[in-house]
Amino acid sequence: LQILLKAQKRTQRKQGRLSRIRSALQDNRGQAGPPQDIESALVDPAMPSQASDVMQYEEWNCEKGIAKQKATRVSIHPAPKGDLDRYMEVKRSHMGPISDLSRQLNRLFPEERWIHRQQDGSDLDIDRAIQASLDLRAGHTPRRDWHMNFVRQRDPISVLVMMDLSSSTQGRVMHHQQGALVVLMESLHQVDHAQGFPHALVGFQSFGAQDCRLTHLKGWDETLNDSVRARFGDLRSEGATRLGAFVRHGAWMLTEKTHGPRLLLLLSDGMPRDLRGHESDYQGRLAEQDTAIAVRQARATGVHVTCVSLAPQQDQTANLGRVFGENNCLQIDRLEALPHRLGALFAQLVGT
Repeated sequence: LQILLKAQKRTQRKQGRLSRIRSALQDNRGQAGPPQDIESALVDPAMPSQASDVMQYEEWNCEKGIAKQKATRVSIHPAPKGDLDRYMEVKRSHMGPISDLSRQLNRLFPEERWIHRQQDGSDLDIDRAIQASLDLRAGHTPRRDWHMNFVRQRDPISVLVMMDLSSSTQGRVMHHQQGALVVLMESLHQVDHAQGFPHALVGFQSFGAQDCRLTHLKGWDETLNDSVRARFGDLRSEGATRLGAFVRHGAWMLTEKTHGPRLLLLLSDGMPRDLRGHESDYQGRLAEQDTAIAVRQARATGVHVTCVSLAPQQDQTANLGRVFGENNCLQIDRLEALPHRLGALFAQLVGT
């Protein structure tokens, strides 16, 4: 009898949770940005189920009003070795934005140093203490600034860059994304010596719910050397964008591997859509709502999610706002504007 009562209570709690999710979605159907009450409806963040090297995640179906468990499978694959010359050519053509963004990032993290002549501090400023002693012997009232403090850097921001490799990025969009990627990687690399921005990078594309692929481009512990750079030289656009699964996995990568402030930065047109064969099963409102919930789940774990779109369509801003929130999507039509927009984003995360 006790077992039956416990099972009945679990069922009632589950039904209540689903009811709150349905209500939150209905109440916010016409509003910009992700549903406002999803965080209160979803008590627990998305947690993966692991089978060998494959991670499985839930997926929210707004039409049925259910979160299907183990609905998607995410696997990680090595990047093919590409042409280093192609990467270096892109780098040479974008030295201006790289220099601009590097300069802005470096300003956010001052070097560690001692600040002298403090009224209070963690250590004694020997020179000022000697001067105070001499003042006392001469019958003068000494100044009390004989301490010094050690100023440490701000907490590092861990950055996971996820690059859209789906077929929707073919042509001009992929060209701009590769340029943005090189600007980001080279700029982050230049401040990484100070541990300001530990970072990793993956590409993503899907071929149905059970075949969501990540391409390993740079790991957390890898240095941006020529071997790593060559991985970016042969990136190809194919497949689709089951974005909810990739946001969930990106949030897991950040919370599992890093500490402190975390940023999940998506280089994508931001439009979730996945085709399986000739029949679409993940598009429109269903795909947008699932991705919006994945974004909310990520933020509930302390992961800031921002989408940078370099797609040429100017009408994408409203669509991105529905998925990520109006203040968490950057529509950029020129790479020259990237340093300023990203610099402002990082400054906001650092708290300057």
